[in-house]
Formats: sequence, C-alpha cells, structure tokens
Amino acid sequence: MEHKFDSDIKENKEYTETNKKKVGRLCFVAAFTSPTFSGRVASELLLATRALELPVSASDRKTYLHTKDFYYAPYITKVLERPDSGRFRLWVSLLNDLPEKIEKGKMLVVTAFDPFSYDKKRVVALKNAVKVWVPSEAHLKACLKEGLAAEKIEVFPVPVNTRKFHPRVVCPDNLKPQEGVFRFILSASPINRKGIEEVLYAYIKEFKPNEKVELLIKLTHYPNLKKNLAFEIQDLKKKTGALNKMFAKVRIITEIMPDKEYAGLLASSDAYIYAGKTLSSSITVKEAMACALPVITHQNAAEVFGLQNEYAYIVPAETKMAKPETIYSQSSEMAVLEIDKQELAKAMRSAFNNPAKNSKMGLKAQRFIKTLPDWKDFASKISTVVKNR
Repeated sequence: MEHKFDSDIKENKEYTETNKKKVGRLCFVAAFTSPTFSGRVASELLLATRALELPVSASDRKTYLHTKDFYYAPYITKVLERPDSGRFRLWVSLLNDLPEKIEKGKMLVVTAFDPFSYDKKRVVALKNAVKVWVPSEAHLKACLKEGLAAEKIEVFPVPVNTRKFHPRVVCPDNLKPQEGVFRFILSASPINRKGIEEVLYAYIKEFKPNEKVELLIKLTHYPNLKKNLAFEIQDLKKKTGALNKMFAKVRIITEIMPDKEYAGLLASSDAYIYAGKTLSSSITVKEAMACALPVITHQNAAEVFGLQNEYAYIVPAETKMAKPETIYSQSSEMAVLEIDKQELAKAMRSAFNNPAKNSKMGLKAQRFIKTLPDWKDFASKISTVVKNR
C-alpha cells in the first residue's frame, strides 16, 4: 500500500504540519553507512517497517566507522533520498553517540551501553525521550537507578534476521578454512575495548603452529596511524603481521562485506569469541549463534546477553581501570572488564578438543535464537508508540 505522503514526495510537493501529524511520519536517525550497532539495528528496523502502515524517512549520520561505499538494501537507499523530516525522530545509537540534549516529546531512542560502567549524565538525559528501548534487564536497572520512569523504558533484546543468518549459508570460496581446520572467529573494530589483544594472547599461548586451527579476526579496518586515535590498537597490523611466521595461524579480514558473505564467514566457523571490555548490545554474538556457533565469552557478557552454559563457554573476568581516552573518544578514566586470558585459553582448547560437543552446543545456540522475537515484532512496538501519540 502506498501512503499519500509517499506519493506526494514523488511529486515534490510540500507538506503542512497538519499533514505530517495526520500520517505520524517517523524519521530514523542512525549511522546507516556503518557496520555497527547503529547501522545494523536501524537498517533491520527500517526494512521491517515496510509491512506496517507507517510512513518513514531517514537521516544518515557519519560516525567513527562511516564507510563511503557501504552496502545496504535498495529500499534503504530510497528512504534516505526522502526529506529527513517527521513528527518523531527515532535515534538508533549507542549511548555515547546520542546528542547530549534530548528534545522533550520528540524523540524515541533505541540504545545500548555498558550497564556496569556508563556516563550517568547521558542516561539521565534519556528522561526527555518519549520512549526508550534497551537490550537487557541490566540496562533497564541502570536506567531506573538514574531516575527514568519505568513506563518510558522497555526491554527488547536485539533480534537476528534468521533468513540471513543461519548455518546453511555458503561461505565464499576464498574465505573458506582449509579442510579439517577448526576455526575460531571474532568480529570487531580495531579498538581497545573489543578485547582483541587478550584473545590473541590466549590463542598463541595455547595453540602450536602445527595444529589444525585458525583464529579469524573480522576487522572493520586497520587503525589509521595518521589519526593516532588513543582508543585504537595502533600497532595491531604490525602485531598480526608477525604472528603467522612463528605461531598458530591467524587470519585477518578487513573488507566491509554484505550480510550474506559475512553470514557465510560465520557459518564456516566453529566457535565465536566475545571478549569485550565494555558491554553494549549482543548483535554480533547473536548473529553468530544464529549460524549455530557456540560462544566463548566472560561471565559479565553472559549475564547481560542472557547466555547459558549449554551453548556458551563462560570464563571469569576482572575489573580494571582504563586510562582516559583509551576506551572512547574523550572518555575519562573508567572501569572496564578484562577476560581471564588463561581461562579463555582453556575454553578455546576445550572447544577444539571436543568438536562433537562443540557442534551440539552450536545447535542449541541456534535453537535459542529462534525463540526470540524478530525485527517485525520490534518494529511493531515502535509503530504502536508513534500511532498512539
């Protein structure tokens, strides 16, 4: 069904405030050209609105991982060409990337942050939002602790598009592991808070060069040394370049790829590792689980993401203080989590030594993902709020 608002756009007509209110147009504000929480969640939600009676527009924000030639669906391209106006604006972003001042009565927010270590002022600023969706009970408790009204906040775990992410997706030939090789995979940007260095340490200490094993790190990019960003791992390329000469195989992929290829990369792997020093959403973890991968992670992530021992290897982590600006741009000294590297190595060895058990855990992970609400359910929640205002 075509809304009058959409047909008027094609004719380049102007709109009165009365028309906008009548149709309740919603403008998505997100980093669509970024393979992050903001871009991935906003894209899936926007695609899910196609089946709803909800006129939409979109505004693309350029953030840290803005990619000029980023691939997204043709429908999103079409929506981004519309005027980025609307009665309400739906911000989809991590807490630190939201505007510091939130306009009262105009904004809906889908956000995530570390529920154990966060900027209190930014959480308090959410009071002005019409509605806030967070991914876990831990996030909800943090919001309530800072005085947000319970009726304004709703927990909606980040869904997974299981039509895209499943174990039958074919991996591109040039990205497949060698036959008989056990592949660990993690997906991250090259920043300190992702725990990449801890994973590398555990892996090269545990596995020998002659073992049929591979650690695949799907990076968004290598650090830009000219920018010298304190929160990036500046010498990551140098470190990983030297590894394969002396240690078990490490493979780095830095290209931005369509979801189908990334899903194939996951489906070709045997276990997913999440060692984040800060927590936010669980989107990469759940996409891996949808592809039938068990997760190796620490206890805090398991608690927030709702992971159980039947499909996750859960290891300890300890709290440490990070220096200013090493976690986020302009971040102050803050508490972060560091996974126990020795226990991480043991968990990786356990997965490697017990492939049959590991596969069963992966199937249980996939079954768990299938029990969760999907993107259409989430979009319907948002649509209901907009239509009832």
